[in-house]
Amino acid sequence: MTTVILIIMLLVCVSFMLRLTCHSLPAMLIIAAIVALVPAGTCGWAIEQSKTYLQDCLGRPELMLDLSVILTIDVSLQLAFCIYAAGSGQPVRWYDRAIRAFLIWFPGLLIFPVAFSILVLSIFSMPGADFHTVAWICSAGLFLFFTLGAKILSAALPERELRLEFDFLINSLIAMLGIIATVNGRTAVAGNSEIDIATLAGVLLLLATGALAGYILYNKKILKS
Repeated sequence: MTTVILIIMLLVCVSFMLRLTCHSLPAMLIIAAIVALVPAGTCGWAIEQSKTYLQDCLGRPELMLDLSVILTIDVSLQLAFCIYAAGSGQPVRWYDRAIRAFLIWFPGLLIFPVAFSILVLSIFSMPGADFHTVAWICSAGLFLFFTLGAKILSAALPERELRLEFDFLINSLIAMLGIIATVNGRTAVAGNSEIDIATLAGVLLLLATGALAGYILYNKKILKS
């Protein structure tokens, strides 16, 4: 699995945890549990696949193109959520309320294959262990990771608007990295796992700088008002 895909998986998890911070504690636990149960629910299918088969899947151009479509749809929904949630006031029309409810409660598309990928990596990294035990441990670990991570992000970024801005920037970065990982399936076919670390560090620094600038400007706006 390439470094770019691993970074995308991590960013998807962070984005999902940022979305969880917009919910009450009971709703957060329910949504996190639904996603965390993916490894336990898909264990039977995962153990039927060989490591070679799964690696070959990542080398198929048509699969990578399908993943790029899913990534584009998911990122679009995530960005729409950030824009919609940042709007002031409550929607009046019924379809506006329906769209708002869907965007808020929908956990995302990419988080499910990410959870399954974590299960596959866990199974291959612990040979000889009982597969179902590994799956349930993986589900429990994901549940704790999502809930505790959401709480930590909520404490570190107490302003809801700042969390939405950070989520928007993360999904923009996911879209850019997704182009690198799936463009025409060439990256997967070539088996290229090398990335320009300096360029990636620059992008991450730009992301952190934008988030910090937004935080400072938001605090200045609050003080002036």
